[in-house]
Amino acid sequence: MAEKKADLTGSVSVVKMKDVADVPTGNVMQALQGRVAGMNVTTDGTPGGGNTSTLVRGTTTINNSSPLYVIDGMPTRDNVGSIVASSDIESIQVLKDASSAAIYGAQAANGVIIITTKKAKKGEIKVNFDMSLTAQMFSTGIDLLNTRQWADCYWQAYQNGNNGNNPNSAIFGNGDTPVIAQTYTSGNKTMKVADTDWAKEIYSTALMQNYNLSLARGGENGGSSLSVNY
Repeated sequence: MAEKKADLTGSVSVVKMKDVADVPTGNVMQALQGRVAGMNVTTDGTPGGGNTSTLVRGTTTINNSSPLYVIDGMPTRDNVGSIVASSDIESIQVLKDASSAAIYGAQAANGVIIITTKKAKKGEIKVNFDMSLTAQMFSTGIDLLNTRQWADCYWQAYQNGNNGNNPNSAIFGNGDTPVIAQTYTSGNKTMKVADTDWAKEIYSTALMQNYNLSLARGGENGGSSLSVNY
């Protein structure tokens, strides 16, 4: 059950999903970054957003600082992204301070995130299908040194730190200036010397797909909902 601000004495932030519906993400918590004061959301970049970390009141313990999630009245500490899809959520409330979170007991010491899912109205059958395709591109750009530029920097740095002596390199030799070899040997393997732009090799366009199909029905004594998300 969602809490009313009038019933609480502490800090409550409410996020309507229509405000973040266009944010492409595999984990709904990522869409809240920058929208709730004092809430910090981080991700390690894993496809699907599975390893998203959320802190409401900062790092409070060396064991587990994650908040308590309450989904339609059911508490959990599992990864929200693996439980409910963003298209199934009606609104999210964040209880940030101790006085408001205290209604859930000691387990809410790190804050509480209340999630309310969408429900069909009485006598209504609702079918919904959502699909999105997102292209993620690296736009900042990193200008890396090529092989010759890197060799010149390495040579100059070594000479400056070693009384003018020259380094000894399998690729660039050991003269006063680096001479790029055509091949070099490492162990029992001989390889060609390449001029690789590693930023270009690592950062490429990534596609994110999301599909959601839901069926909801409201009756006299309650409602039912079936949702499939890929």
